[in-house]
Amino acid sequence: MLMRLLMKNQILETGRWWEDTWWEGEQYWHNHPVEDVRAAAQTLRDFFPEKWVLEKLAADPHHPIIGKLCFERGVNAEHFIISTAEFFTLLSSAKGFGQKFADFTGKKYRSTQLEFQTAAVLVDAGLAVEFPPEASNKTADILARDGDTVIAIECKRLEQERWEAWASDLMNQVIFTLPHTSEGRDIVVQIGLDERLSEILMGPDFDDFNRAIVEEICSRVQRAILGALGSRHLPINLEIPGIGKAAILPKDQGAWGSVSGMPISRVAKLRRILQNGLFRAVEQLQGEAPGIAVVYSDFSPDPGLARAAFDAITRARRASYRNLLAMIILPLTDKMLPDYRMVLENANSDFAEKRFRALDALRQGFGAKEV
Repeated sequence: MLMRLLMKNQILETGRWWEDTWWEGEQYWHNHPVEDVRAAAQTLRDFFPEKWVLEKLAADPHHPIIGKLCFERGVNAEHFIISTAEFFTLLSSAKGFGQKFADFTGKKYRSTQLEFQTAAVLVDAGLAVEFPPEASNKTADILARDGDTVIAIECKRLEQERWEAWASDLMNQVIFTLPHTSEGRDIVVQIGLDERLSEILMGPDFDDFNRAIVEEICSRVQRAILGALGSRHLPINLEIPGIGKAAILPKDQGAWGSVSGMPISRVAKLRRILQNGLFRAVEQLQGEAPGIAVVYSDFSPDPGLARAAFDAITRARRASYRNLLAMIILPLTDKMLPDYRMVLENANSDFAEKRFRALDALRQGFGAKEV
Protein backbone atom coordinates (compact mmCIF):
# COMPACT_ATOMS: atom_id res chain seq x y z
CA MET A 1 0.00 0.00 0.00
CA LEU A 2 2.83 2.38 0.88
CA MET A 3 4.64 1.66 -2.40
CA ARG A 4 1.42 2.28 -4.30
CA LEU A 5 0.95 5.64 -2.56
CA LEU A 6 4.54 6.65 -3.29
CA MET A 7 4.16 5.74 -6.96
CA LYS A 8 0.92 7.72 -7.18
CA ASN A 9 2.66 10.77 -5.74
CA GLN A 10 5.52 10.31 -8.18
CA ILE A 11 3.13 10.25 -11.13
CA LEU A 12 1.42 13.41 -9.87
CA GLU A 13 4.81 15.12 -9.72
CA THR A 14 6.37 13.84 -12.97
CA GLY A 15 3.45 12.84 -15.22
CA ARG A 16 5.32 9.65 -16.15
CA TRP A 17 2.46 7.19 -15.76
CA TRP A 18 4.35 4.42 -17.61
CA GLU A 19 6.90 4.14 -14.81
CA ASP A 20 4.25 2.44 -12.65
CA THR A 21 4.55 -0.90 -14.46
CA TRP A 22 1.82 -2.57 -12.42
CA TRP A 23 0.92 -4.78 -15.41
CA GLU A 24 4.16 -6.71 -14.83
CA GLY A 25 2.55 -8.32 -11.77
CA GLU A 26 1.68 -12.00 -12.29
CA GLN A 27 -1.87 -11.43 -11.05
CA TYR A 28 -2.58 -9.46 -14.24
CA TRP A 29 -1.09 -11.86 -16.77
CA HIS A 30 -4.33 -13.82 -17.32
CA ASN A 31 -6.02 -10.76 -18.86
CA HIS A 32 -3.56 -9.94 -21.66
CA PRO A 33 -0.04 -11.16 -22.48
CA VAL A 34 2.31 -8.89 -20.60
CA GLU A 35 4.32 -8.30 -23.79
CA ASP A 36 1.22 -6.83 -25.44
CA VAL A 37 0.58 -4.46 -22.54
CA ARG A 38 4.21 -3.33 -22.56
CA ALA A 39 4.08 -2.58 -26.29
CA ALA A 40 0.75 -0.78 -25.96
CA ALA A 41 2.03 1.37 -23.09
CA GLN A 42 5.06 2.29 -25.18
CA THR A 43 2.74 3.37 -28.01
CA LEU A 44 0.63 5.52 -25.71
CA ARG A 45 3.69 7.28 -24.29
CA ASP A 46 3.97 9.13 -27.61
CA PHE A 47 0.37 10.35 -27.39
CA PHE A 48 0.24 10.99 -23.62
CA PRO A 49 3.75 12.19 -22.62
CA GLU A 50 4.50 13.69 -19.24
CA LYS A 51 3.80 17.23 -20.44
CA TRP A 52 0.30 16.29 -21.57
CA VAL A 53 -0.39 14.43 -18.31
CA LEU A 54 0.76 17.30 -16.09
CA GLU A 55 -1.29 19.84 -18.04
CA LYS A 56 -4.34 17.58 -17.88
CA LEU A 57 -3.90 16.97 -14.16
CA ALA A 58 -3.95 20.73 -13.66
CA ALA A 59 -6.87 21.48 -15.98
CA ASP A 60 -9.10 18.38 -15.81
CA PRO A 61 -7.86 15.89 -13.21
CA HIS A 62 -11.05 13.80 -13.34
CA HIS A 63 -10.85 13.09 -17.06
CA PRO A 64 -11.30 9.33 -17.70
CA ILE A 65 -7.94 9.08 -19.48
CA ILE A 66 -6.14 10.38 -16.39
CA GLY A 67 -7.89 7.77 -14.28
CA LYS A 68 -7.06 4.92 -16.65
CA LEU A 69 -3.40 5.83 -17.09
CA CYS A 70 -2.44 7.17 -13.67
CA PHE A 71 -4.59 5.64 -10.97
CA GLU A 72 -6.43 2.49 -12.05
CA ARG A 73 -5.14 -1.07 -12.20
CA GLY A 74 -6.59 -4.33 -13.44
CA VAL A 75 -8.82 -5.47 -16.27
CA ASN A 76 -10.37 -2.13 -17.20
CA ALA A 77 -7.08 -0.25 -17.20
CA GLU A 78 -5.38 -2.98 -19.23
CA HIS A 79 -8.21 -2.99 -21.74
CA PHE A 80 -7.97 0.77 -22.12
CA ILE A 81 -4.21 0.64 -22.74
CA ILE A 82 -4.45 -2.23 -25.25
CA SER A 83 -7.50 -0.97 -27.17
CA THR A 84 -6.47 2.69 -27.28
CA ALA A 85 -3.00 1.82 -28.55
CA GLU A 86 -4.63 -0.31 -31.25
CA PHE A 87 -6.99 2.53 -32.22
CA PHE A 88 -4.14 5.02 -32.51
CA THR A 89 -1.92 2.62 -34.45
CA LEU A 90 -4.66 2.00 -37.00
CA LEU A 91 -6.08 5.52 -37.19
CA SER A 92 -3.40 8.12 -36.49
CA SER A 93 -2.69 8.58 -40.20
CA ALA A 94 -6.39 9.00 -41.11
CA LYS A 95 -7.55 12.38 -42.32
CA GLY A 96 -9.16 14.31 -39.47
CA PHE A 97 -7.56 12.22 -36.71
CA GLY A 98 -6.09 15.30 -35.03
CA GLN A 99 -9.50 16.80 -34.30
CA LYS A 100 -10.83 13.45 -33.10
CA PHE A 101 -7.87 13.10 -30.75
CA ALA A 102 -8.71 16.53 -29.35
CA ASP A 103 -12.31 15.40 -28.85
CA PHE A 104 -11.14 12.17 -27.20
CA THR A 105 -8.93 14.01 -24.74
CA GLY A 106 -11.57 16.68 -24.14
CA LYS A 107 -15.28 16.70 -23.39
CA LYS A 108 -16.28 14.13 -26.03
CA TYR A 109 -14.26 11.22 -24.68
CA ARG A 110 -17.04 8.63 -24.59
CA SER A 111 -18.63 9.39 -27.95
CA THR A 112 -15.24 9.60 -29.67
CA GLN A 113 -14.23 6.27 -28.14
CA LEU A 114 -17.13 4.65 -30.03
CA GLU A 115 -16.07 6.40 -33.25
CA PHE A 116 -12.49 5.14 -32.82
CA GLN A 117 -13.74 1.61 -32.15
CA THR A 118 -15.91 1.68 -35.27
CA ALA A 119 -13.25 3.19 -37.51
CA ALA A 120 -10.61 0.73 -36.26
CA VAL A 121 -12.81 -2.22 -37.24
CA LEU A 122 -13.11 -0.80 -40.77
CA VAL A 123 -9.38 -0.12 -41.17
CA ASP A 124 -8.53 -3.56 -39.80
CA ALA A 125 -10.74 -5.00 -42.57
CA GLY A 126 -8.78 -3.13 -45.23
CA LEU A 127 -10.95 -0.04 -45.79
CA ALA A 128 -9.70 3.53 -45.67
CA VAL A 129 -11.41 5.95 -43.29
CA GLU A 130 -11.49 9.66 -42.65
CA PHE A 131 -13.11 11.83 -40.01
CA PRO A 132 -14.90 14.75 -41.71
CA PRO A 133 -14.71 18.10 -39.90
CA GLU A 134 -17.85 19.22 -38.13
CA ALA A 135 -19.72 21.80 -40.18
CA SER A 136 -22.96 23.76 -40.13
CA ASN A 137 -24.42 21.29 -42.63
CA LYS A 138 -24.99 17.66 -41.68
CA THR A 139 -21.88 15.48 -41.76
CA ALA A 140 -21.27 11.87 -40.72
CA ASP A 141 -18.71 10.94 -38.07
CA ILE A 142 -16.79 8.60 -40.37
CA LEU A 143 -16.41 8.13 -44.12
CA ALA A 144 -15.22 4.67 -45.17
CA ARG A 145 -13.80 4.17 -48.65
CA ASP A 146 -13.66 0.89 -50.52
CA GLY A 147 -12.29 1.81 -53.93
CA ASP A 148 -14.81 4.21 -55.45
CA THR A 149 -17.50 3.33 -52.92
CA VAL A 150 -18.01 5.69 -49.96
CA ILE A 151 -20.04 4.72 -46.91
CA ALA A 152 -21.08 7.28 -44.26
CA ILE A 153 -21.19 6.08 -40.65
CA GLU A 154 -22.79 7.96 -37.77
CA CYS A 155 -22.13 6.81 -34.20
CA LYS A 156 -24.40 7.55 -31.24
CA ARG A 157 -23.50 6.61 -27.68
CA LEU A 158 -26.42 6.68 -25.27
CA GLU A 159 -25.54 7.33 -21.65
CA GLN A 160 -27.56 6.21 -18.65
CA GLU A 161 -30.60 8.24 -17.76
CA ARG A 162 -30.42 10.04 -14.42
CA TRP A 163 -32.74 7.62 -12.67
CA GLU A 164 -30.73 4.64 -13.94
CA ALA A 165 -27.49 6.08 -12.60
CA TRP A 166 -29.18 6.89 -9.27
CA ALA A 167 -30.67 3.39 -9.02
CA SER A 168 -27.32 1.78 -9.83
CA ASP A 169 -25.60 3.89 -7.18
CA LEU A 170 -28.28 3.03 -4.61
CA MET A 171 -27.96 -0.72 -5.22
CA ASN A 172 -24.17 -0.55 -5.01
CA GLN A 173 -24.36 1.40 -1.76
CA VAL A 174 -26.91 -1.01 -0.26
CA ILE A 175 -24.85 -4.10 -1.03
CA PHE A 176 -21.80 -2.58 0.70
CA THR A 177 -23.81 -2.12 3.91
CA LEU A 178 -24.91 -5.76 4.18
CA PRO A 179 -23.33 -8.07 6.78
CA HIS A 180 -21.61 -11.28 5.70
CA THR A 181 -21.46 -13.07 9.04
CA SER A 182 -23.68 -13.54 12.08
CA GLU A 183 -22.61 -15.25 15.31
CA GLY A 184 -19.55 -16.68 13.57
CA ARG A 185 -21.53 -18.11 10.64
CA ASP A 186 -21.34 -17.00 7.03
CA ILE A 187 -24.62 -15.60 5.73
CA VAL A 188 -26.00 -14.08 2.54
CA VAL A 189 -28.53 -11.27 2.35
CA GLN A 190 -30.83 -10.81 -0.64
CA ILE A 191 -32.60 -7.47 -1.00
CA GLY A 192 -35.53 -6.81 -3.33
CA LEU A 193 -36.10 -3.05 -3.55
CA ASP A 194 -39.50 -1.66 -4.43
CA GLU A 195 -39.72 -1.55 -8.24
CA ARG A 196 -40.88 2.09 -8.21
CA LEU A 197 -38.43 3.37 -5.64
CA SER A 198 -36.55 5.42 -8.23
CA GLU A 199 -39.61 7.61 -8.74
CA ILE A 200 -38.55 9.52 -5.62
CA LEU A 201 -35.55 10.90 -7.53
CA MET A 202 -35.75 14.67 -7.92
CA GLY A 203 -34.14 17.04 -10.42
CA PRO A 204 -30.51 18.21 -10.45
CA ASP A 205 -31.36 21.18 -8.23
CA PHE A 206 -32.09 18.71 -5.42
CA ASP A 207 -29.01 16.50 -5.67
CA ASP A 208 -28.32 17.00 -1.96
CA PHE A 209 -31.67 15.34 -1.27
CA ASN A 210 -31.00 12.62 -3.84
CA ARG A 211 -27.75 11.73 -2.08
CA ALA A 212 -29.36 11.96 1.35
CA ILE A 213 -32.19 9.57 0.45
CA VAL A 214 -29.63 6.99 -0.74
CA GLU A 215 -27.84 7.25 2.62
CA GLU A 216 -31.13 7.00 4.53
CA ILE A 217 -32.31 3.95 2.60
CA CYS A 218 -28.96 2.22 3.19
CA SER A 219 -29.15 3.01 6.90
CA ARG A 220 -32.70 1.64 7.21
CA VAL A 221 -31.83 -1.53 5.31
CA GLN A 222 -28.83 -2.13 7.54
CA ARG A 223 -30.79 -1.54 10.74
CA ALA A 224 -33.58 -3.87 9.59
CA ILE A 225 -31.13 -6.67 8.75
CA LEU A 226 -29.16 -6.34 11.98
CA GLY A 227 -32.36 -6.17 14.02
CA ALA A 228 -33.72 -9.32 12.39
CA LEU A 229 -30.47 -11.21 12.98
CA GLY A 230 -30.63 -10.43 16.67
CA SER A 231 -34.08 -11.89 17.21
CA ARG A 232 -34.69 -14.78 14.81
CA HIS A 233 -33.15 -17.99 13.46
CA LEU A 234 -32.18 -18.44 9.83
CA PRO A 235 -33.62 -18.39 7.26
CA ILE A 236 -35.34 -15.04 7.77
CA ASN A 237 -37.76 -13.20 5.48
CA LEU A 238 -38.74 -9.65 6.36
CA GLU A 239 -40.35 -6.51 5.05
CA ILE A 240 -38.47 -3.22 5.12
CA PRO A 241 -41.33 -0.70 5.25
CA GLY A 242 -41.56 1.46 2.14
CA ILE A 243 -38.27 0.13 0.76
CA GLY A 244 -38.61 -3.54 -0.11
CA LYS A 245 -38.12 -7.08 1.12
CA ALA A 246 -35.15 -9.04 2.41
CA ALA A 247 -34.11 -12.64 2.86
CA ILE A 248 -31.26 -13.75 5.12
CA LEU A 249 -29.90 -17.23 4.45
CA PRO A 250 -27.02 -19.43 5.61
CA LYS A 251 -24.16 -19.32 3.13
CA ASP A 252 -24.03 -23.12 3.03
CA GLN A 253 -27.37 -23.25 1.21
CA GLY A 254 -25.60 -22.20 -1.98
CA ALA A 255 -27.31 -18.80 -2.15
CA TRP A 256 -25.59 -15.54 -3.05
CA GLY A 257 -26.09 -12.05 -1.75
CA SER A 258 -27.82 -9.65 -4.11
CA VAL A 259 -29.70 -6.39 -4.46
CA SER A 260 -32.40 -6.23 -7.11
CA GLY A 261 -35.37 -4.08 -8.06
CA MET A 262 -36.09 -1.00 -10.16
CA PRO A 263 -35.81 -2.97 -13.42
CA ILE A 264 -34.93 -1.25 -16.66
CA SER A 265 -37.60 -1.76 -19.29
CA ARG A 266 -36.23 -3.18 -22.53
CA VAL A 267 -39.14 -1.56 -24.35
CA ALA A 268 -38.27 1.86 -22.91
CA LYS A 269 -34.63 1.23 -23.78
CA LEU A 270 -35.60 0.53 -27.40
CA ARG A 271 -37.55 3.79 -27.51
CA ARG A 272 -34.41 5.68 -26.42
CA ILE A 273 -32.29 3.82 -28.97
CA LEU A 274 -34.70 4.90 -31.71
CA GLN A 275 -35.35 8.47 -30.57
CA ASN A 276 -31.89 9.46 -29.34
CA GLY A 277 -29.87 7.07 -31.48
CA LEU A 278 -31.38 6.19 -34.83
CA PHE A 279 -33.42 9.37 -35.45
CA ARG A 280 -30.48 11.66 -34.65
CA ALA A 281 -28.05 9.53 -36.62
CA VAL A 282 -30.21 9.65 -39.73
CA GLU A 283 -30.25 13.45 -39.54
CA GLN A 284 -26.49 13.31 -40.17
CA LEU A 285 -26.80 10.78 -43.00
CA GLN A 286 -28.80 12.82 -45.50
CA GLY A 287 -26.17 12.89 -48.27
CA GLU A 288 -26.21 10.59 -51.27
CA ALA A 289 -23.75 8.08 -49.83
CA PRO A 290 -25.14 4.87 -48.30
CA GLY A 291 -25.16 5.19 -44.52
CA ILE A 292 -24.87 3.05 -41.39
CA ALA A 293 -26.01 4.05 -37.90
CA VAL A 294 -24.02 2.58 -34.99
CA VAL A 295 -25.76 2.98 -31.62
CA TYR A 296 -24.25 2.07 -28.26
CA SER A 297 -26.66 1.37 -25.41
CA ASP A 298 -26.10 -0.02 -21.92
CA PHE A 299 -28.76 -2.71 -22.47
CA SER A 300 -29.95 -4.54 -25.57
CA PRO A 301 -33.62 -4.34 -26.59
CA ASP A 302 -35.71 -7.35 -27.50
CA PRO A 303 -34.56 -8.39 -31.02
CA GLY A 304 -38.06 -9.16 -32.27
CA LEU A 305 -39.51 -5.83 -31.21
CA ALA A 306 -36.42 -3.99 -32.47
CA ARG A 307 -36.89 -5.58 -35.89
CA ALA A 308 -40.60 -4.71 -35.99
CA ALA A 309 -40.02 -1.09 -34.92
CA PHE A 310 -37.12 -0.61 -37.35
CA ASP A 311 -39.14 -1.97 -40.29
CA ALA A 312 -42.10 0.25 -39.40
CA ILE A 313 -39.95 3.39 -39.18
CA THR A 314 -38.01 2.81 -42.39
CA ARG A 315 -41.23 2.04 -44.26
CA ALA A 316 -43.22 4.97 -42.87
CA ARG A 317 -40.40 7.47 -43.55
CA ARG A 318 -38.82 5.87 -46.55
CA ALA A 319 -37.73 9.16 -48.10
CA SER A 320 -35.58 9.95 -45.07
CA TYR A 321 -34.25 6.42 -44.70
CA ARG A 322 -33.72 5.41 -48.31
CA ASN A 323 -29.92 5.69 -48.05
CA LEU A 324 -29.66 3.93 -44.68
CA LEU A 325 -28.15 0.47 -45.08
CA ALA A 326 -28.54 -0.67 -41.48
CA MET A 327 -28.56 0.15 -37.79
CA ILE A 328 -26.09 -1.69 -35.54
CA ILE A 329 -26.90 -1.84 -31.81
CA LEU A 330 -24.02 -2.49 -29.43
CA PRO A 331 -25.07 -3.12 -25.83
CA LEU A 332 -22.86 -3.11 -22.78
CA THR A 333 -22.32 -6.69 -21.60
CA ASP A 334 -24.50 -7.45 -18.59
CA LYS A 335 -24.88 -10.85 -16.95
CA MET A 336 -28.55 -10.21 -16.20
CA LEU A 337 -29.58 -9.51 -19.80
CA PRO A 338 -28.63 -11.03 -23.16
CA ASP A 339 -25.55 -9.46 -24.73
CA TYR A 340 -27.22 -9.27 -28.12
CA ARG A 341 -25.22 -7.20 -30.58
CA MET A 342 -27.54 -6.86 -33.50
CA VAL A 343 -27.61 -5.68 -37.10
CA LEU A 344 -30.90 -4.50 -38.56
CA GLU A 345 -30.55 -4.18 -42.31
CA ASN A 346 -32.94 -1.79 -44.01
CA ALA A 347 -35.20 -3.71 -46.38
CA ASN A 348 -36.66 -0.36 -47.54
CA SER A 349 -33.31 1.10 -48.60
CA ASP A 350 -32.45 1.98 -52.20
CA PHE A 351 -29.43 -0.29 -51.69
CA ALA A 352 -31.26 -3.25 -50.18
CA GLU A 353 -30.14 -5.63 -52.96
CA LYS A 354 -26.44 -4.68 -52.76
CA ARG A 355 -23.68 -5.88 -50.49
CA PHE A 356 -21.16 -3.48 -48.98
CA ARG A 357 -17.85 -4.53 -47.49
CA ALA A 358 -18.07 -1.84 -44.80
CA LEU A 359 -21.30 -3.32 -43.41
CA ASP A 360 -19.90 -6.87 -43.55
CA ALA A 361 -16.75 -5.68 -41.76
CA LEU A 362 -18.72 -4.04 -38.95
CA ARG A 363 -20.98 -7.05 -38.58
CA GLN A 364 -18.02 -9.39 -38.26
CA GLY A 365 -15.80 -7.02 -36.26
CA PHE A 366 -18.48 -6.32 -33.67
CA GLY A 367 -19.73 -9.91 -33.62
CA ALA A 368 -23.25 -8.66 -34.34
CA LYS A 369 -26.10 -10.93 -35.40
CA GLU A 370 -28.65 -10.20 -38.10
CA VAL A 371 -32.22 -9.97 -36.75
